[in-house]
Amino acid sequence: MVLVLTSLAVITNICLVSAGFMAGIKPFTGQLPASFQKIHLPYTSMWLPPLILAVLGVLFGLIPHYIGELFFPAGS
Repeated sequence: MVLVLTSLAVITNICLVSAGFMAGIKPFTGQLPASFQKIHLPYTSMWLPPLILAVLGVLFGLIPHYIGELFFPAGS
């Protein structure tokens, strides 16, 4: 019984990861349908601030100690 439940849990997690990748990546890949060919890409001013926020979030997450020393030198 334990082996069956473990197998079902693993299969369920594999399906959830697969569905997550399909929902998160598939809409941004491939060719546009013919009805959307006249749509232009967003201006740089629309995608640059979220990109900066994402890069800073990754930077603060990967090296928080160095970033903390930069902003709070007396506390380190």
